[in-house]
Amino acid sequence: MNLASPLTPSLPSALRLGACVLLAGALWGAAASAQAQGIYTCVDAKGRRITSDRPIVECLDREQHKLGNTGI
Repeated sequence: MNLASPLTPSLPSALRLGACVLLAGALWGAAASAQAQGIYTCVDAKGRRITSDRPIVECLDREQHKLGNTGI
């Protein structure tokens, strides 16, 4: 005899749902922290403008500008 209601999720499906919610939260947090780091830009020795999400190796000997998320 099965006493579970058709509206009550079984334990394995509830665990899967909980795992999906945790994974989604972790991914959202990682994306938010990646966006908060800013954008680096500089002009290298050859006159090329370089943009990156981390400090630029080619411009270690010159000024690098760190822009905010909006590009300002």
